[in-house]
Amino acid sequence: MKQFTRIKHPFQDQEHWLLALDPAYNKSGYAVFKDGKLEGYGIIDVSKEKDHEHKIMEFGLALRNLIIACNPSQIASEAFLWVSRGGNAKGMQHLLKMRGIMEFIIGLRPHKVYHNSTWKKGLNGNFRASKEEILEFINKKYKLSLTKKEQDIADAIGIGVVANAEYQKRRSE
Repeated sequence: MKQFTRIKHPFQDQEHWLLALDPAYNKSGYAVFKDGKLEGYGIIDVSKEKDHEHKIMEFGLALRNLIIACNPSQIASEAFLWVSRGGNAKGMQHLLKMRGIMEFIIGLRPHKVYHNSTWKKGLNGNFRASKEEILEFINKKYKLSLTKKEQDIADAIGIGVVANAEYQKRRSE
């Protein structure tokens, strides 16, 4: 009988690194967690790029570099929201291209997409929480001083908190 060694899943029995994203057309917030602890956060800012194709390329490169840097075992993101106020077909096309490049860069890594109300309800029980309430909740929980201009970061941290809680629940079952 031939002996064999059981091959473990690459993420099994290792630290759990989570990259949480709040993707948007101009400024995307991100947060990095290690075993549920917030390790870092920031913004991918492509707002200065005027050419749409160049903006998508810059977003993709920044996301790729972020994934290489933190090597996450899981990625969680908010679904892109299509705001009908003043929106048009061209705007929707731009958002779909951004989402497409994001999915391509993420590749085969485990990835969960949360609807806006889903992660907010998981965070504080209120699926209609305002941006101000989320910002206040995150600042208090993590003893941060994020401002309104850093709302995308607060949202990414909130998405990460919910994703980490779900991961821990699955792991304990």
